[in-house]
Amino acid sequence: FSAFFALFYHVAFLFVFLKLKIYPLFYFNIASVVIFVSMLLSVKKVKNYLIAFLISDAEVICHQILADYFLGGEASFHYLMLITGFLAFLIYVGNPKMSISLSILPISLFVICEIFSPFILPVVEISRTTLFCIKLANVSLSVIVLTFMILILLKSLIGSQEN
Repeated sequence: FSAFFALFYHVAFLFVFLKLKIYPLFYFNIASVVIFVSMLLSVKKVKNYLIAFLISDAEVICHQILADYFLGGEASFHYLMLITGFLAFLIYVGNPKMSISLSILPISLFVICEIFSPFILPVVEISRTTLFCIKLANVSLSVIVLTFMILILLKSLIGSQEN
C-alpha cells in the first residue's frame, strides 16, 4: 500500500515539478519513481522488509528536505516524513524496539521542519495559489494515508487479540 501510494504521489509530482521548471526535484522524482516501481515489483520476493524500509525512509527524508528547500517550509512536504515514521509501527507492530528505532529519525525531522517551516524560505518563486495547492495536497494526502495506516494497525491489533 505505501509503495503504491508513494509511486502515485511521485508520478503526480513529476509533472508538477516539470511544469514549475524545478528540474532538481523533477530528476529526483524520476529516481524516486524507479525506486518505488522496483519495490512494487520485488515485494513478493522479499522476506525481510527492513532494507526496503530503510531505502524508502532515506528517499522520503532526502526528498522532503530537498522539496522544502526549493519550495519553502510552507509547501509542507515534510508532512510525508510522518508517514514513514508511522509506517515503522505498522510494519514492525510486534517489535516495539524496531518500531521506535525506525520512527525516531523521520518523526524528529518532521517536528524540526514543522517548527522551522516559517523560516524555510523558498529558493524558487511560485504563486501563492500554487503554493496553497501543493500544501493542500501534501497535508491532505498525508492525513488520508495516516488514517488508513491507523485503521490497518487497529485491525491488526484487534485481530491478534481475538486469536
